[in-house]
Amino acid sequence: MNLLSSQPPEINSPSKIIFDKEEKSTFENENIQPIQYVYKPNSFSLTNIQMLQIIGILEQFKPNNICEFGTGITTDVFELYCKKYNKNLLNIEHSIKYQREHSKLFKLNKKKDIIINNIKYSQTNIYEGLEDFFKSYEKKFDFVLIDAPTGETNKYKYGRIQMIDLIVFNLLDDEGYFLIHNTEKYCIQNSVNILLSLFKKKNYNTIIENLGYKNNKRLTIIYFKKKGSE
Repeated sequence: MNLLSSQPPEINSPSKIIFDKEEKSTFENENIQPIQYVYKPNSFSLTNIQMLQIIGILEQFKPNNICEFGTGITTDVFELYCKKYNKNLLNIEHSIKYQREHSKLFKLNKKKDIIINNIKYSQTNIYEGLEDFFKSYEKKFDFVLIDAPTGETNKYKYGRIQMIDLIVFNLLDDEGYFLIHNTEKYCIQNSVNILLSLFKKKNYNTIIENLGYKNNKRLTIIYFKKKGSE
C-alpha cells in the first residue's frame, strides 16, 4: 500500500547505463542529456547496482542540495552531478586524508554518549561539534546519503546516530530521498528506527526500499514527503 497520493520518481535502475573497464557509467534517457560518471569501487563501497540506483535517483529526481556523511566513491558521483547541474553538496568527513572541496571536517569521537533533544544515546560514534554546525546551517536537503564510520558493530548500540540531526534541526526539504548504507548492522538499524519515528513525528510520509544483501552492504532508500506539500 502506497503512503503517498502520488508515486515517487522511479528508483529502479536507469534505462541504460554502460560500464567499461575503467568503471565509467553513462546514464542515457531520451529526455535527459547523457552525463558520464566515473568512480573506483573498493571492498567497502556500495555495489555497482546500488551506485546505478543512486545515479538513477539523481538524474530523475534532480535534488538541489545533497548531504553526504562520509567520503567515498559516491562523492565522485555527487561532485560530477553538482558541477553539471549547478547543485550543492555538503560532505561531512573526519579524515583530512579524504577531505574534498565540498567537505567539512569534524573530529570523530568513538563510543561516546550523546544527548539529542534531552534523550541520551549511549555507545555511539559521533562527530564532535556537528550539532552546533547544523543549528546555524541554512540550506534544506532533498538528498541525503549516510555512509560514515560506525565502529565495531558489537560495541556500539547506535550506529551513525547523528543522521537524525538533519530532521531534528529541520534541515530536510518537503520532499526527497534519505539513503543509509550498511543497514544490515544492528546498531545502524537502531538509528534508522529512531529516524523513521522522527519522520512520522515531523509529519512526513515515507516509502522504504532495501537494496542489496540481507547480511552485507544493504542500502536502505527512504523516499520522504511532507504531508500537505504540493
